[in-house]
Amino acid sequence: MSDKAKEYLLGVLLGLMFSLLFFHKLAFGAPVDDSEKARAEQYLDDEGVEIPEEVEFWAEYYGDRYDICPETIEAVCWVESRCIPTAQDPTKSCKGLMQVKPSCHKDRMARLNALNVFGIPDNIKIGTDYLAELGGSNEIAVALTLYNGQSDARVEAARKGELSGYVKKVLAISEALERVHGK
Repeated sequence: MSDKAKEYLLGVLLGLMFSLLFFHKLAFGAPVDDSEKARAEQYLDDEGVEIPEEVEFWAEYYGDRYDICPETIEAVCWVESRCIPTAQDPTKSCKGLMQVKPSCHKDRMARLNALNVFGIPDNIKIGTDYLAELGGSNEIAVALTLYNGQSDARVEAARKGELSGYVKKVLAISEALERVHGK
């Protein structure tokens, strides 16, 4: 093989490699560096955040279907119930991982055929469907503010970027989970 042919093939090979790297970066984003991941892991440890595998699975499953970041769903589960499927608020009106209020979501539960608010898949399905209705990933801060039942004034503040403690906490945990997952 001539030197020109070798140079040509080397050029083609390098071009293909750079193209693959470019498209990989487009498709999967820039990798999270080790120090960012370590800081995120430390934050989650400090906060005591532990997301069970089953919650991760269903958050990913419904996050894909509703176009909501799975880590945000996981963070809501943690902030609302510490990922305890049988959790209830003191009045026993809000139930499960995402603290779904069955009396407010009877129609939604029937439409989704998700009747077991203490079941992980059903609870995440109901809560994620509600988050999507409230604005989903397009206005996640507003959706979270509404999800938490905050006042109209807090909703308007969220639209201006002034976030409540609840929303800040959910988003901080969500961001840390994303970093740990390499996003």
